[in-house]
Formats: sequence, C-alpha cells, structure tokens
Amino acid sequence: MTTNIGAQAADAVNEKLVERQKLEQEMYAHHQDLQTLISQRNENEMVKEVRKSWCNFIVRLRILVLSCLIYFLLISLLMSSAAVAAIFLSHLHWQ
Repeated sequence: MTTNIGAQAADAVNEKLVERQKLEQEMYAHHQDLQTLISQRNENEMVKEVRKSWCNFIVRLRILVLSCLIYFLLISLLMSSAAVAAIFLSHLHWQ
C-alpha cells in the first residue's frame, strides 16, 4: 500500500467506481429480466384471449350443428322419410 494520500484517495475512488459499475450492470441485468417477464405476461394474456375466442367459436359451431340436426329431425318427422331419419341418426354418431 502506498503512503501517498493522493494515491490512496485515487485507489478508493477507483474501487467505488468499480463497485458502481458492477451495480449498474446488475441493475441492467435485472431490468432485462423484468422486461422478459413483462413480455411473457403479455404473451400469456394474448394466449388466454385466443383460447377464449376459440372456445366461443367452438360453442357457436356446436350450436349450429345441433340446430342443423334438429332441422333434419323436424324435416324427417314432417316428411315421414326413412332416408332423412337415417341421415339424422348417422349424424348423432358423429358427436
């Protein structure tokens, strides 16, 4: 260790600058991690919205299919057609 007070002060300042630089690097790394987490959260929210939309679509599609099947059933009852009734029954196996 040097006995020169100026050199000692300069060494102390350099140590503090190195510490500060390490802290800044650590803060930058944490900031990057935070940005990654925020991006992942936003992506998860978008996935939830897409799933919700698909679920709504599937429900509407099932309602449409069931409506068509009921329509075929009514036609078969009104027409007393065995062929139309067979089509309806074959669609029941589809579900």
